[in-house]
Amino acid sequence: MKKSFAVVLSAVIVFMLGMQFPQALGLSATQSTRIKEDCYGFLTIQLRDEYYEYIDAKDLKAANQFISELMRTGHCELFEKGEEVYFMESNLGSFSLSDRPILNKIHRKGSMREYWVELGLSENSD
Repeated sequence: MKKSFAVVLSAVIVFMLGMQFPQALGLSATQSTRIKEDCYGFLTIQLRDEYYEYIDAKDLKAANQFISELMRTGHCELFEKGEEVYFMESNLGSFSLSDRPILNKIHRKGSMREYWVELGLSENSD
């Protein structure tokens, strides 16, 4: 009984944090912010997960080939520290109790293409 209560309580806490996450960062959808450190942005969460499967398996050759192909086709881009981007949403509201990190969907100024990056945004730049 205690174990199931802890699981339910954890799920409720994660859900509540997800509802407040953008506000906790001081961000709202389409608000300008900056990248804290260089990172890859992926068109889909599934592409990000596939890349990290290679990393976790320590298959760096395959990881490099995969990321090169994604970048060549526009499915992945490198975002640089200090770069201004627009925050769109976070996966925390749909966060499962898994190993996946908190991801943010962002886009560059003047671009409609959105990418998922790991948590690493500065406070808003306004």
